[in-house]
Amino acid sequence: MDKALLEVPFRVFQWIAGADDDIDAKEVDVFLRMLEKPKWCKSKAAQQTFPEARAAYSDMWKAYQAGSIARNANQLRGLLQQIAPALTDPERSALSEDLTKLGFSVARASGGFLGIGAASREELGALSVLDEIYRETLGNPEVSEAPPPEQISQTQSGPEVWTKGKRIVRCVGIVEETHDVKTFQLVGEPPCQFSYRPGQACVLEVPIDGKPVFRSYTIASTPSRPHQLELTIKRVPGGLVSNWLADHLKVGDRLSISGPTGKFSCTHQRPEKILFISGGSGITPVMSMSRWMHDTGGQSDMIFFHSARTQSDLIFAGELQQMEASRPNFKVVYTLTRPERQWGGARGRISLQLLRDWVPDFMDRTVYLCGPNPFMEAAKKVLQEAGFDMGRYHAESFGGKPTPPKSRRKRSLIGMAFPTPSAPDRKVITAKDVIKAVAEAGGAASTKSSSPQTTFALSEKEVESDPQRTILELAEDVGISIPNACRVGVCGTCKVMVKGGNTEMTVTDGLEPGEVEEGYALACVARCQGTVAVDA
Repeated sequence: MDKALLEVPFRVFQWIAGADDDIDAKEVDVFLRMLEKPKWCKSKAAQQTFPEARAAYSDMWKAYQAGSIARNANQLRGLLQQIAPALTDPERSALSEDLTKLGFSVARASGGFLGIGAASREELGALSVLDEIYRETLGNPEVSEAPPPEQISQTQSGPEVWTKGKRIVRCVGIVEETHDVKTFQLVGEPPCQFSYRPGQACVLEVPIDGKPVFRSYTIASTPSRPHQLELTIKRVPGGLVSNWLADHLKVGDRLSISGPTGKFSCTHQRPEKILFISGGSGITPVMSMSRWMHDTGGQSDMIFFHSARTQSDLIFAGELQQMEASRPNFKVVYTLTRPERQWGGARGRISLQLLRDWVPDFMDRTVYLCGPNPFMEAAKKVLQEAGFDMGRYHAESFGGKPTPPKSRRKRSLIGMAFPTPSAPDRKVITAKDVIKAVAEAGGAASTKSSSPQTTFALSEKEVESDPQRTILELAEDVGISIPNACRVGVCGTCKVMVKGGNTEMTVTDGLEPGEVEEGYALACVARCQGTVAVDA
């Protein structure tokens, strides 16, 4: 009985939390803390076994990943049928109540997406299935309401959950993925559990030469493994931060992150058939999604199509091979643009014929695409020419805009968080009177200059507006430092308040719902349309 009962709590957690393909940090946190201190349990068997189940959690999770513990109601029913004969009637009734409370508490946790206290429709359905199983195997006692997660957190110690904002992290491991790619394994300081959507990014703050420099990096790990955050970063020739990380960051070092940011994720939908397409280091967000689908027992039919230069450039190859071997609904396809002679997989750049040969049913799938801009543009063109339904197309680029904004001067180093020299062809003035006039007139104020002006209120500087250039570029022209990272409108680091005048943005992913209406803009993509005043 002991071995069977040891596995039951994990099975209950797996059944409830995986019901909506959405296991997250809050659900894991509530589950583990309920096992650690089972004083709330009425069953003596549960009181004795739940702490042991907590200690065995990591091994069970690995077994779950390997496919030897499946999300299967009949297997849970079988375990309870083994346990029941060894228990008295009162003990069976008590165990049934304890398991119900455990499942209900996990469902109410409902991680960062629905908020504490709200169970999803799928989780409520999963609870009903468990109720029937308990009725069949243990009886059907009157069950009092489960203790709410917030009450559990007040009475039992446990790490807090990171869902938003700034957090100090410590590097606890560095994995050499390829000759120019490293994975940095990070934990919270103090310890925390990371809650985010698979595919999202965070902004990393790195101290270089005594100055903070910001970069946005996709999180390669999955929220179903909440205790550690992993960033897989490729060394970019001439790249300030990627080279610093590769050369200087070591185990034990501390950095600051903020976020999470971005809307590129498969959690908004649950497609029956998915095609992940990635190129180079664009593999990280789709790897996060694949790990999450794998961990949560997602039933979607998935094909992971990845393009790299050579076999030695394949990132996560061993893990992807293991995932493919353990899940019949997960297939990996590699194509190499510079293959060795002995390479037996796909060859060449992405094309319609390549997709037809290796993913014959790609027209029926929902596509998640990420990679360098030339790769993205080529893949999108292939899909469009094939007549693919672009309503099932989701993409996120690595490496900036396909067509950079026009500039009358050389752009400063991307992501630098220190001032750049003023442009010689632009007028710079102190402008308290202009700031006031622009704010009061809503952008219609005039100045001594006949041209529209962009006024930076906090810095008391002004520069001639240019609809072809962003607020961030204009700020850099006059030596104003606006923190920034991605420069493509995704991470939200450069958010500023527009006090007067009109701006245009082609991307608003880095803003929360309603922030555009409140007057916020993303400096890296917002362009001034006439005279504008900005809080910067």
